[in-house]
Order: sequence, then C-alpha cells, then structure tokens
Amino acid sequence: MSSNVVSNLANLLPTGSYLAFQTMAPLFTNNGECGSTEKIMTAILLLIFAIICWTLSFTDSINTEGGQVYYGLVTHRGLFNPQFASANTKLEGLDGYFYRGGSDPNKYIVNTFDMINGFLVVITFASLSMLTAPITTCYYPTIPNTVAKCAPILVALVVGMYFAFAPPARNGVGFAIINGRTELVKEMDESPKNISAKLLLTKGDSKESSPSSSPKSQPTASPRLLTRPKVPV
Repeated sequence: MSSNVVSNLANLLPTGSYLAFQTMAPLFTNNGECGSTEKIMTAILLLIFAIICWTLSFTDSINTEGGQVYYGLVTHRGLFNPQFASANTKLEGLDGYFYRGGSDPNKYIVNTFDMINGFLVVITFASLSMLTAPITTCYYPTIPNTVAKCAPILVALVVGMYFAFAPPARNGVGFAIINGRTELVKEMDESPKNISAKLLLTKGDSKESSPSSSPKSQPTASPRLLTRPKVPV
C-alpha cells in the first residue's frame, strides 16, 4: 500500500490509533502465522480498536477563558464529563454532569452527522488494518495483490471527498484541534458559597472598622465655693 494513502487515511483516525494497532498486530498474529487462537485474539484486538475509534468520534471539547480544556462525550443531554459535577468546576451552562451552554444549545447534542462520521472512521480503520500485513497473511493469504492495493485507495478517495465537503464539527479526543470549532466558555466569577462567605466577611469587617461607642461621660460636679459665715459686730 502506498505510504501517501496510509498517511492520508491515518489523519482521519484518532491520533496514534493505527500506529498502536500496527505495533500490537505482530504479537497477536504471531507475525502472520496464525492458528485458531491467534485468529480469535486478533479479531478481539480489531474489535477493541474499532470501538475506540467509534467512541472517540462522539467526543468534543470546550475551552475556558482561563485556558482549561475539557473533553467530553456528546449525548442526548449535552456534553458529558464527570468532572463537570465537581465543586471546583465553575462554568456557565452546566447541568450536573452535562454542559449545554453557549450560543447554540444543540451543538453538543448527538446527531446524524456524528453517526456518519463514526461509521466512516470505522471504515477507514478497517481498510487500513484489514488490508495490511500481517492481518492479510493471517486471515486471507491468497487475496490478490491488486485488491489489497486498490481497496484502500478507493476508501481514501470516498472518505476524503466526504470530509472535504462536510468536515467534522467536533474537536474530540485524539483528533487535530481546528480553530473555530472549540467553544470559548465563560467561567463564573463566584460560587454561591463564596459569595455568602464574602458577605459575612464584609459585615464582620464593617463592625470592626466602625468606631466603638464611647461610654457616656459622667457630669462633673462644679466645685463649690466655701464661704465663711458672717460674724456680727
């Protein structure tokens, strides 16, 4: 298979998924000399990587004003991330474990295009993995060389044209981050607990800073003049 075709198709997959599979495939296939056990183990390995590629196609990310990036899984309720329920996560638009804020509340809702993108990613992974050694020598050693070379080119042509006209709208885990797709999310300045604590602190400071009421001054008695009684002459 042409190295250009492999690189073009690999760019459509999550980063490192195809390379990781190519590293592990010789171990599971016994370098292409497969028995029944090696075929079962290789089939399980193929299934696991296909599920990983499918799942990562349904991931997306948000970027906070402070530079923090949160990844999550797009669902029918929004972007799911267990970290969103943490007390330290202060983002506008959070609803428990789900994020649905932003200008478009439906942006992080799973849709038909996510299904199509996931299906094409799995097809891309299958064409790369199933039609390269040592998988071909393990499952179908008599496959014509023309089929092994032309099939990935056709897949690259079809999938590449689709993504050229309808690029994925997600910045998911393992995919290249494209500017303009990741939403900038505002962070809430204060949580309710912090606000109430600050109010109490402010009241306490105002009490301390106010001048203490001085005790009432006792009226001082005016000194009496001592007069001597008049003596009759």
